[in-house]
Amino acid sequence: MVGNIKYQPVPVTIQFANEQVQIEVETDKLFARLTGVFINVVKEAANSTLSKVTIGSTEIFPDGYEVRMLTADLGVPVDELYYELDNQAAGLKFKTLYRDSGLAVSYPYTAVIYLRLSA
Repeated sequence: MVGNIKYQPVPVTIQFANEQVQIEVETDKLFARLTGVFINVVKEAANSTLSKVTIGSTEIFPDGYEVRMLTADLGVPVDELYYELDNQAAGLKFKTLYRDSGLAVSYPYTAVIYLRLSA
């Protein structure tokens, strides 16, 4: 946690090609807003997709949203990594389905979805 900001990691382990992993995690109750999201994943898996992404009952991204739209390469400054959002959080559930593209060089691999929360 940095001041009024918390980075909540959500690790997702993909065991085999084309696997689909359901993600459902409760955001920290002490933080009122979801202000950003970033996904750290191996480059070859960036073509994977997310199903409808929601926080509580609010849809953030539609079905089929490409993971690569929420990733960045090493040339992007750390303070610019996150896709900017402004949604209620405070204990609401973050839900999606991660669909592997089948293109990773090796399996298993772990993708980490980082939720940036603010007080």
